Amino acid sequence: MKPIIMVRLKEATRDCHNRLEAHPRSQTLMSEQVSRESYLDTLGRSYGFYQPVETQLMAIDWESTGFNYDARRKLPRLMADFAYLDVSDMSVSSLPLCASVPKIETLAQAAGTLYVFEGATLGGQIIGRHLQAKLGLNVKRGAAFFGSYGDQVGPMWMEYMAFAARCGDTNKAQDEMIQAALETFDCFERWLSVELPEPLAVSA
Repeated sequence: MKPIIMVRLKEATRDCHNRLEAHPRSQTLMSEQVSRESYLDTLGRSYGFYQPVETQLMAIDWESTGFNYDARRKLPRLMADFAYLDVSDMSVSSLPLCASVPKIETLAQAAGTLYVFEGATLGGQIIGRHLQAKLGLNVKRGAAFFGSYGDQVGPMWMEYMAFAARCGDTNKAQDEMIQAALETFDCFERWLSVELPEPLAVSA
């Protein structure tokens, strides 16, 4: 039986999730016409959001929680993808960063944000298969970000649910987690839609 907080999170964020799936950038990524350029644009846009969010998450005292957040970080996987695709470090460092990200100061806020990230990791398995079919990429060849955790994605999700249940042990904590998840969805959707001065398709 799912922890009650997982049921509440799913119900509260259903509309947000549906909007992201319907977003033009999401549709392009999953289209028959997905290209290396559009894929790089997606990776660049993802880096611009995950970088400032992961910086906050790294400041959380994870050691006291017994939850291995470090194994779930996405920036190292994004950097591996950039390296495989011959994108220079200089090009990556010049990517725009999202200036409006959710504030993460408490463990409950971190857990709520991770609900979005860990859920995206589940969905990334479908995207990864599509990228392999259309662009010949896989977890070791340019698609580590979308193929995060490999065959451990199921167990990692179960571990996250147990962690979320521990964090959501009061109604107040659950409300805080839900608000953080909603803000994360909202900020990411706006980031996908914002017009940037330079194209995000990075090149070596």
